[in-house]
Amino acid sequence: MYGGSSGTGTRLAASTDGHVLTATGAGSAPAWEANTATKGWDLINTYPVTSNGATILITLKQPIDSDYYCDVFVLSNLVAHSSSGDFMMTVMTSGNASVGTHQNGFQRTKISGDSDVGYFYAGDARLCNNLSTDDNHGMNGVIYLFCDNAMNTNRCPYWTYDLVFMNSSSVAYHITGAGRVNNDISTARKVSFSKQNGGFSTDDGQLSSPFICHYAIKHG
Repeated sequence: MYGGSSGTGTRLAASTDGHVLTATGAGSAPAWEANTATKGWDLINTYPVTSNGATILITLKQPIDSDYYCDVFVLSNLVAHSSSGDFMMTVMTSGNASVGTHQNGFQRTKISGDSDVGYFYAGDARLCNNLSTDDNHGMNGVIYLFCDNAMNTNRCPYWTYDLVFMNSSSVAYHITGAGRVNNDISTARKVSFSKQNGGFSTDDGQLSSPFICHYAIKHG
């Protein structure tokens, strides 16, 4: 019930589930509105490696859904199948074609304390090199992919990431990097994770199979 200065009560009709009661200004009746205060991370899906040699294809939340501005991928114990190779990420169209030329660079630091090594790849998105087949050398870390941005006039998809893994020579590395697709965001709909010339192994030597968790962050 609500009322004005006369004191006459008026019944406010029931609302849609999840809406909240908000003030609409002096002299106006209150109204039910969508709760826009719910911001933060949503878990979208979990993608386990279900077969040897498999790649992982994930549908993005943005730019399709305007409520979100960032897709986040949490990697757990990814291991190369059959042969070692570079870890790849490709931004794709709805038809599973690359949206454009990928460019990526990263800084690789040996956890043992040796010197840093910088890498840059133009033409594909190699997020690290020499992912191992050893089931105790799985890759872990997080990747942030942005499609709603003002980084440049093309509004291209771009990403940043932080990863830890061991290569085929049993050397542990910490990798930080960033990259972009040299194309407009309008066709970006999916992202594919793979190992250069192949996919991932189902056996990481741990209690559970390797997987990628997909989160999305809502506008704040």
